[in-house]
Amino acid sequence: IVAVRVPVAGSHRSTRASTKFEVYSAPAGSKQKLSIEIPGAARVWRPPSASTAAISPEPAPVAEIRDLTMARPDGRTLSLRLYRGTATAVEARLPALLFFHGGGWVLGDLDVVHGACTVLANRAYAIVVSVDYRLAPEHPFPAAVQDCWAVTRWVADNAAVIGADPERIAVGGDSAGACLAAVVALMARDEAYPALRFQLLLYPVTDTAGISSSRQEKGQGYLLTTDLLRWFYDHYVPEELDRYATRRSNGWGAMNRSR
Repeated sequence: IVAVRVPVAGSHRSTRASTKFEVYSAPAGSKQKLSIEIPGAARVWRPPSASTAAISPEPAPVAEIRDLTMARPDGRTLSLRLYRGTATAVEARLPALLFFHGGGWVLGDLDVVHGACTVLANRAYAIVVSVDYRLAPEHPFPAAVQDCWAVTRWVADNAAVIGADPERIAVGGDSAGACLAAVVALMARDEAYPALRFQLLLYPVTDTAGISSSRQEKGQGYLLTTDLLRWFYDHYVPEELDRYATRRSNGWGAMNRSR
């Protein structure tokens, strides 16, 4: 069973995945046992199966894996994991893909996409840099965007150090991570640096307003429900923030400039 974090007020720890989570919250120093329900959680967090093998493949042998760190925009440490595909020369300057994991901006880490990153590195004969960006609710928008943008610029600035070709850098991710990749690509366009070659967007979140016909018609009975998506949005961009103003700002706003 995949362990998950359940955001609540104060400090917390989560139990195993199920529709109902037991959470210990201690905002005032005393442990209080709470029970909360996350809509659709039983359908989202489950053991890997054949249906998810394409999304979370088994890790494959690669030429190199390196755990790296860099300074986050807030001055603390940001963890990265670099993969170099097999059949690539050490002295070669390889294309580089920055990969941002999914998880609704609330869940996930480097290990969640470890297998996918090994496969991408091998099949693309490339370097893949996986990013352990900050998560909500402890770090709501724009923390994740800031981290992903900082890493993208760092890879471009230090391409020679990590064996990458600065002229062949791409961004990608799955779900919320794909949203972050698309946001970073728009920021790179606006800043005219770095010159990204393409985006690898796996089932990306590109409409935060949720007014599409598919969202209305397919909001129940599938992997993600409308209520669960709203739960993720509420933690990433809390209600007390002006979401429409936020959408017009750097990052999140790039996704919704036409609204």
